[in-house]
Formats: sequence, C-alpha cells, structure tokens
Amino acid sequence: MGSRNMNVLVTASSKGIGRFIAEYLHDKGYKVVGTSRNPGLHDLPYELEYMDFTDKQSIEELASRLPPIDAAVINTGNPPCEPCLFNEASYDDWVYAAKLYIAGPLYLAKILIDRNLSSNKQLSILFVSAASVIEPMKYFPLSDTVRSGLSRIAKLVSRTYGPTIRVNVLLLGSYDTPGARENVSKIGEREGYSDPDKAWSDLVEGRNPGKSIGDPVELGRIVEMLLFDASYINGTVILVDGSMTRSVLI
Repeated sequence: MGSRNMNVLVTASSKGIGRFIAEYLHDKGYKVVGTSRNPGLHDLPYELEYMDFTDKQSIEELASRLPPIDAAVINTGNPPCEPCLFNEASYDDWVYAAKLYIAGPLYLAKILIDRNLSSNKQLSILFVSAASVIEPMKYFPLSDTVRSGLSRIAKLVSRTYGPTIRVNVLLLGSYDTPGARENVSKIGEREGYSDPDKAWSDLVEGRNPGKSIGDPVELGRIVEMLLFDASYINGTVILVDGSMTRSVLI
C-alpha cells in the first residue's frame, strides 16, 4: 500500500461514507484532511476543513490551505430536494445538483491536477458515486442522473494525464449511514410504511440478493487499494453493491 507519509484529502467526511473512508485511512496512518460544511460541529481524529462544493470561493479557499495532496477521495453530500420525484425538482434544484455533483468536484480535481502536474507529482483521485446511477431510482432523479457523467470524466482525464494522474469512480450500494437511514425513512413514509426499521429491511436489505449491506472496513480496504496499490486501474468504474444492481456496466 502507500506510504504512511502521504496526504489524503477526503471530502464530505464528517459523517456517512466519507467518515468511514477518512477514519479507516487515518487509522492506517495516512495524513487525512477532511472537509465539511459544518466542521466545528464534529469531534474527529483527523483534521476537518470547511468547504461547500456549491460555492466556488469555498473550494478555492480550501485549496489554498491544503498541503501537497497525494490522493483525493471526492465524496459529496445530498441535495436538499431528495428524496423527491422528478416533477417535484425545481430549476434551482437541478442547478444546485450540478454544482454539488459536477461543477464543484471537477473544479477541485482540476486544481489538484494542475498542482501535481506542475511538480510532476503522482496523484490518485477516486470519485465516490452510487450504484444507482446505472439503474436510477425514482426518488433520486438529481443524484442518480447528474453523477452519471463522472465515469466519462475519469476516462478523459486518465487518458489525458495518465499515468501521472489516476482517476477512478467507485459506485457504492447500500451502507448503514445516518443519511441513508433518513432518506429511507422519508421514502418509507411515502410508500406507506409506518415503521422505519421495516422500511429499511424491505427497501434496502431486501433489494440485495444476499439481504446484506456494505461493510465500512471492507470499503476502507477497497479505497486504500484503489488509491495506492492499483497502478493499472485507471479511468474506470468499480461497482461495489453486493449484486443489488440488476444491470451490468458496459
């Protein structure tokens, strides 16, 4: 794996998937810098900086404070509209989602790539997305469609700047996070569930043939491998969903 002296940026890492990844890498000895829109509200073992992907100035200010970055896990939060149906999303919701999932993450990636190219320094970027971009879910029209373009970006950037710059996309299935629980609870109410635990069992665990969800430690191992020990994996999409998705990657 990578040198424990490496600096790793993990965005949206105050809770949920980002926190799973950041804590795993921190525990392995990497120098982790995390980001959050509310950094002062969290007591974490790694540094947490303020950043909002929907605010260009916020991204630039974060970048100005960063040490040289060896690897970046670009994870994002959720748009306030979701879970919602397509016809319930407003123009402003789509603009917000475009900033959150595409404009902001790609602008941050561009800044990191510029810096590492100028110093001829290796950089590995991993975009975290969802398995449902392959098979969009009706209550996530924004996130499941807007993020689909990340796979094209990964291929374009890797073919342009590889092997100095490696970029991959991780499509995740279900993990037990506060955000996932909240979303499923809201969906459950719309689908007629009175018990949030029953909604979770049916709508999440029940979608997986193995009736299971992702393990945070296993996720950390996968991320570490893709960042630091997989030089031939570049410009591709990795699906980690326990066979929840019925479609195949093409």
